Amino acid sequence: MLNLQGMMKQAQQMQRRMQETQAKLGEQEREGTSGGNLVKVVLNGKSEMKSISIDKSLVNADEVDMLEDLILAA
Repeated sequence: MLNLQGMMKQAQQMQRRMQETQAKLGEQEREGTSGGNLVKVVLNGKSEMKSISIDKSLVNADEVDMLEDLILAA
């Protein structure tokens, strides 16, 4: 019975460490680029898009902000 209790305690510790690691990963951000840095996207560790940047040379300069907002909302 003591061995089973020890295994349960170890399992709980592993689960707690896994949750802590997942939380840390969720806080990290990574940037990806394409088109020679003309398009940049920032994602967090949960694969949620945090920001997008599109070079104004690719679109009508007056509409870039709205396009970025629409893509981010999608």
